[in-house]
Amino acid sequence: MKASHLKFAVLVLGLIVLLEIVLRLSGSIYLRMQNAGGDLGQTDSLRILCIGESTTALGGEHSYPAQLGAILNSGSESRRFQVINKGIPGVTTTDILDQLSGNLETYDPHIVIAMLGINDDIEEDDEAGFISLMTKRMAEWRVAKVVRYLIQRISGYEPRQVLVRRGWGEIAASNYAKAEEIFIKNLKRDPEDIEAYINLSLAYAFAGEYDRAESTILDALQKEPRNIDLHIELGQIHILQRDWMAAQEILEKARRIEPDNDDVLLSLGWCFLKRGQNDQSEKMLREYSNKHPGHDSYAAMEWFYRHQNRDELAREYADKKRQALNQMYPEHTRQNIQRLKETVMSQRRVLILVQYPRRPLHVLKAVAGEASGLIYVDNEALFNHVVREDGYDKYFINNFAGDFGHATPAGNRLLAENIAVAIRRLIQP
Repeated sequence: MKASHLKFAVLVLGLIVLLEIVLRLSGSIYLRMQNAGGDLGQTDSLRILCIGESTTALGGEHSYPAQLGAILNSGSESRRFQVINKGIPGVTTTDILDQLSGNLETYDPHIVIAMLGINDDIEEDDEAGFISLMTKRMAEWRVAKVVRYLIQRISGYEPRQVLVRRGWGEIAASNYAKAEEIFIKNLKRDPEDIEAYINLSLAYAFAGEYDRAESTILDALQKEPRNIDLHIELGQIHILQRDWMAAQEILEKARRIEPDNDDVLLSLGWCFLKRGQNDQSEKMLREYSNKHPGHDSYAAMEWFYRHQNRDELAREYADKKRQALNQMYPEHTRQNIQRLKETVMSQRRVLILVQYPRRPLHVLKAVAGEASGLIYVDNEALFNHVVREDGYDKYFINNFAGDFGHATPAGNRLLAENIAVAIRRLIQP
């Protein structure tokens, strides 16, 4: 490279960095002015941002953020609560963190509620390399966002990732027709994109249109008959309908394609149990536990044996589960939770960290620590109690996490009520 070219490149990079600094400083000053005072008890309108994975995103009007908004607004005449659901299925804490600054700027929430970490069971690739890491980080710079926005406005073209994220946002807001429109647009761009079929199918499924959801997956299977993700998704559609026999048949086909697939093992174990085939269920869950010894698999085994009233084995796996608590959060998850805490609280916002149902709170507290403006919500004892009293199926659709799964409307209601208690204590004068 000629010296003149190198100087030009350095100059351009310097200008980009300078512009990034200016944008960050101006944003920081604006947010501090917006949040000056910070007395939530004196605020007539409160914005609450909910971030997380599918356990936050899904459920439509029955999701926990939607029910939280209804609960808070029904109990207050003088104050308005706006609850924004920005959960996205399948994301990791790294994904959530990458989108955090943009969400804070867009919605300017007084309170951020985070329930996260369940998708971080697989360690991130530490060997991605410096250039790959920097490229990903620079993509989240404000300068890059401004450039992407201008290109999108001029060309009218939305990148695939933006389109998919917008579609899931519509699902979280119960705008299923709009989500369908977005995902169909994405599919028309690339009719060979299997993930596009899955997203469209999920939009139908969460709208309760199971026939259309199944038809969409069957269309995709015509293109890729041995695609394991399509078989798993088709099985999940039948699980949502409590059609255990159909789900089992589909998942057994999936097992023949990929015998060691974790999602297949867990889902098959669930289906066998629901059909009273306890020996087969135990076989699937033991196979999964042997492959992945740790908190989640031990929790699944404990749950199975308690369901069978085999108390001695249930206690054995409960002990193993307690001994594996330190494995619940991988190191990169711990770091991400700390970064989330620092980002939110440096802007004088309240952060509410919610522990998953039936999971111990003290493990989360050990990661994030204590701080003024940081609030925890414990869902262990509450959910354990109601599951013992009313049965697991009243509160959870499946058991993808071992000791809990995606919540039913009743399960999300319980989550929302518990979080509402914490918020009311926070804003009481």
